[in-house]
Amino acid sequence: MTGTLERTIYAGALAVLAGLIFAGGFLAGFSFSPWGPPPAPAAAPGPEPGRGEPPLPAAPPPPATASQDARVARGKALFLASCAACHGQDARGIPGIGKDLVGGEFARTATDGAFFEVVAKGRAVDDPGNTTGLPMPPRGGNPNLTDDDIRAIIAYLRSLGN
Repeated sequence: MTGTLERTIYAGALAVLAGLIFAGGFLAGFSFSPWGPPPAPAAAPGPEPGRGEPPLPAAPPPPATASQDARVARGKALFLASCAACHGQDARGIPGIGKDLVGGEFARTATDGAFFEVVAKGRAVDDPGNTTGLPMPPRGGNPNLTDDDIRAIIAYLRSLGN
Protein backbone atom coordinates (compact mmCIF):
# COMPACT_ATOMS: atom_id res chain seq x y z
CA MET A 1 0.00 0.00 0.00
CA THR A 2 2.87 2.34 0.79
CA GLY A 3 4.31 1.96 -2.73
CA THR A 4 0.96 2.99 -4.23
CA LEU A 5 0.75 6.01 -1.94
CA GLU A 6 4.32 7.05 -2.77
CA ARG A 7 3.67 6.63 -6.50
CA THR A 8 0.51 8.74 -6.21
CA ILE A 9 2.44 11.45 -4.36
CA TYR A 10 5.24 11.36 -6.96
CA ALA A 11 2.72 11.51 -9.81
CA GLY A 12 0.93 14.46 -8.21
CA ALA A 13 4.18 16.31 -7.57
CA LEU A 14 5.31 15.60 -11.12
CA ALA A 15 2.03 16.91 -12.56
CA VAL A 16 2.30 20.11 -10.49
CA LEU A 17 5.94 20.59 -11.52
CA ALA A 18 5.17 20.02 -15.21
CA GLY A 19 2.27 22.48 -14.98
CA LEU A 20 4.47 25.12 -13.35
CA ILE A 21 7.18 24.68 -15.98
CA PHE A 22 4.66 24.91 -18.81
CA ALA A 23 2.80 27.88 -17.27
CA GLY A 24 6.04 29.73 -16.53
CA GLY A 25 7.25 29.27 -20.10
CA PHE A 26 3.86 30.26 -21.49
CA LEU A 27 3.57 33.37 -19.35
CA ALA A 28 7.14 34.40 -20.11
CA GLY A 29 6.29 34.26 -23.79
CA PHE A 30 9.13 31.79 -24.30
CA SER A 31 11.57 34.69 -24.37
CA PHE A 32 14.49 32.45 -23.37
CA SER A 33 16.39 31.39 -26.46
CA PRO A 34 19.01 28.63 -26.16
CA TRP A 35 20.01 29.39 -29.76
CA GLY A 36 21.58 32.77 -28.96
CA PRO A 37 20.98 36.09 -30.70
CA PRO A 38 19.55 36.25 -34.24
CA PRO A 39 22.07 36.15 -37.10
CA ALA A 40 23.50 39.42 -38.40
CA PRO A 41 22.13 40.67 -41.72
CA ALA A 42 24.05 39.62 -44.83
CA ALA A 43 26.64 42.08 -46.12
CA ALA A 44 26.04 43.86 -49.40
CA PRO A 45 27.75 42.18 -52.36
CA GLY A 46 31.08 43.62 -53.51
CA PRO A 47 31.73 45.15 -56.91
CA GLU A 48 31.53 42.95 -59.98
CA PRO A 49 34.77 41.26 -61.01
CA GLY A 50 36.74 43.45 -63.37
CA ARG A 51 35.27 46.64 -61.90
CA GLY A 52 37.00 48.05 -58.89
CA GLU A 53 38.33 45.67 -56.30
CA PRO A 54 37.46 41.99 -56.57
CA PRO A 55 35.04 40.66 -53.96
CA LEU A 56 36.54 38.92 -50.96
CA PRO A 57 36.13 35.15 -50.83
CA ALA A 58 33.39 33.86 -48.59
CA ALA A 59 34.42 32.88 -45.08
CA PRO A 60 34.91 29.14 -44.68
CA PRO A 61 32.13 27.32 -42.83
CA PRO A 62 32.80 26.58 -39.16
CA PRO A 63 34.35 23.19 -38.45
CA ALA A 64 31.90 20.33 -38.02
CA THR A 65 32.89 19.96 -34.38
CA ALA A 66 31.84 23.55 -33.61
CA SER A 67 28.46 22.90 -35.20
CA GLN A 68 28.06 19.66 -33.25
CA ASP A 69 29.18 21.37 -30.04
CA ALA A 70 26.55 24.07 -30.58
CA ARG A 71 23.87 21.45 -31.19
CA VAL A 72 24.86 19.57 -28.03
CA ALA A 73 24.79 22.81 -26.00
CA ARG A 74 21.35 23.63 -27.39
CA GLY A 75 20.21 20.07 -26.61
CA LYS A 76 21.42 20.44 -23.04
CA ALA A 77 19.45 23.66 -22.53
CA LEU A 78 16.34 22.05 -24.01
CA PHE A 79 16.82 18.89 -21.93
CA LEU A 80 17.15 20.86 -18.70
CA ALA A 81 14.00 22.85 -19.51
CA SER A 82 11.83 19.97 -20.74
CA CYS A 83 13.16 16.61 -19.53
CA ALA A 84 15.18 17.00 -16.33
CA ALA A 85 12.12 17.10 -14.05
CA CYS A 86 11.59 13.38 -14.72
CA HIS A 87 14.98 12.16 -15.92
CA GLY A 88 17.20 14.19 -13.56
CA GLN A 89 19.61 17.05 -14.15
CA ASP A 90 22.29 14.53 -15.13
CA ALA A 91 19.88 12.43 -17.29
CA ARG A 92 20.61 9.40 -15.10
CA GLY A 93 16.94 9.01 -14.19
CA ILE A 94 14.77 9.48 -11.14
CA PRO A 95 13.66 6.12 -9.68
CA GLY A 96 9.99 5.46 -10.25
CA ILE A 97 9.56 8.57 -12.42
CA GLY A 98 11.93 8.69 -15.39
CA LYS A 99 14.45 6.28 -16.89
CA ASP A 100 18.23 6.66 -17.08
CA LEU A 101 18.83 8.20 -20.51
CA VAL A 102 22.60 7.70 -20.44
CA GLY A 103 23.40 4.23 -19.12
CA GLY A 104 19.98 2.58 -19.19
CA GLU A 105 19.36 -0.33 -21.54
CA PHE A 106 17.08 1.61 -23.89
CA ALA A 107 19.49 4.54 -24.12
CA ARG A 108 22.43 2.23 -24.84
CA THR A 109 20.69 0.02 -27.42
CA ALA A 110 18.12 2.22 -29.19
CA THR A 111 18.90 3.87 -32.50
CA ASP A 112 18.53 7.63 -32.72
CA GLY A 113 15.37 6.99 -34.77
CA ALA A 114 13.82 4.80 -32.05
CA PHE A 115 14.84 7.35 -29.41
CA PHE A 116 13.22 10.10 -31.50
CA GLU A 117 9.96 8.15 -31.83
CA VAL A 118 9.63 7.64 -28.07
CA VAL A 119 10.30 11.31 -27.32
CA ALA A 120 8.04 12.60 -30.10
CA LYS A 121 5.11 10.26 -29.40
CA GLY A 122 5.55 9.63 -25.68
CA ARG A 123 4.97 6.34 -23.92
CA ALA A 124 1.65 5.20 -22.46
CA VAL A 125 1.40 3.37 -19.14
CA ASP A 126 0.45 0.15 -20.93
CA ASP A 127 3.40 0.35 -23.37
CA PRO A 128 5.64 -2.71 -22.84
CA GLY A 129 8.68 -0.41 -22.67
CA ASN A 130 7.19 1.63 -19.83
CA THR A 131 8.68 0.35 -16.59
CA THR A 132 7.82 3.33 -14.36
CA GLY A 133 4.04 2.99 -14.43
CA LEU A 134 3.77 6.68 -15.31
CA PRO A 135 2.97 7.97 -18.80
CA MET A 136 5.59 9.92 -20.70
CA PRO A 137 3.77 12.69 -22.55
CA PRO A 138 4.57 13.37 -26.21
CA ARG A 139 7.53 15.71 -26.60
CA GLY A 140 8.16 15.43 -22.86
CA GLY A 141 5.05 17.52 -22.21
CA ASN A 142 6.43 20.49 -24.16
CA PRO A 143 4.39 20.83 -27.36
CA ASN A 144 6.73 23.60 -28.53
CA LEU A 145 9.65 21.19 -29.01
CA THR A 146 10.32 20.88 -32.73
CA ASP A 147 11.69 17.76 -34.40
CA ASP A 148 15.08 19.49 -34.62
CA ASP A 149 14.87 20.30 -30.89
CA ILE A 150 14.33 16.60 -30.16
CA ARG A 151 17.32 15.69 -32.35
CA ALA A 152 19.44 18.23 -30.43
CA ILE A 153 18.34 16.67 -27.11
CA ILE A 154 19.31 13.23 -28.42
CA ALA A 155 22.70 14.59 -29.52
CA TYR A 156 23.20 15.97 -26.01
CA LEU A 157 22.22 12.64 -24.39
CA ARG A 158 24.54 10.72 -26.72
CA SER A 159 27.38 13.08 -25.77
CA LEU A 160 26.94 12.08 -22.12
CA GLY A 161 27.59 8.45 -22.91
CA ASN A 162 30.95 9.10 -24.58
